[in-house]
Amino acid sequence: MSNTVSNNGDEDDCGEGYGIYLLSSSNNNTLTNNTANLNYGESYGCGIYLLSSSNNTLTENTANSNYGCGIYGEGCGIYLHSSSNYITNNTANSNSNYGIYLHSSSNYITSNTANSNTQYGIHFNNADNNNVSCNWVQNNSVNGFRLYGGSTGNTIEDNNIIMNGVYNASTKGYEYQFYNDQADDVEAKNNYWGTGMNNSTIDASIYDWQDDSSKGNVTFYPFSTGASPCAPIPELSTLVLFSVGLLTLAGYVGYNRRIRGSKRE
Repeated sequence: MSNTVSNNGDEDDCGEGYGIYLLSSSNNNTLTNNTANLNYGESYGCGIYLLSSSNNTLTENTANSNYGCGIYGEGCGIYLHSSSNYITNNTANSNSNYGIYLHSSSNYITSNTANSNTQYGIHFNNADNNNVSCNWVQNNSVNGFRLYGGSTGNTIEDNNIIMNGVYNASTKGYEYQFYNDQADDVEAKNNYWGTGMNNSTIDASIYDWQDDSSKGNVTFYPFSTGASPCAPIPELSTLVLFSVGLLTLAGYVGYNRRIRGSKRE
């Protein structure tokens, strides 16, 4: 069934605004082809919110332009405070803070787009053992990926991580496409980082131990030199920003296996 749930919130005090909200123990549901845009809330304004609910499948949903209001309000496309769910082929773009927010474990986050969000494309907070692959994460203002709070054991591969953060003309990297804001090491292998990106420019686009000794390392090699064909192709307005590098989308051109330097002593 296709539904549209938009513009939810309390105009007087902002309140909590969710387009679709699966409350505790809302298990074994399938949500397909829903639109959850422009929802707002004082703590969170989210398109789709799952709380303590498992074995749900979300596919082909749109959760765009959701936002927080008030001083502390935050917006998100999809918020998972639930484990063992399948989130595939959804769109979470242009939200005021997060595209996809993971605060749980053992979820499958595959073939989604999380683009042009005002802070993070995909955010991990104490989120373990999730499979996050084949996603298109582009043009998010602060970070494409951010891991925080002991988010370990996650599979992060075959994603297109492109032009997130602010471009540094000196290093020719984007600061920062990938931010490891925790003491734990992270593997992010076989991802594509954008047209013309190489070992040094990818390294410059990652914030980890080499930038702050209290953080864990990020292993990004091998990396793909062609856009992942398993990730969904964004809308034309996003593709225009990506340049002619999309001509390599048909498949992997190859992997660069240069090894990043060891931790500073």
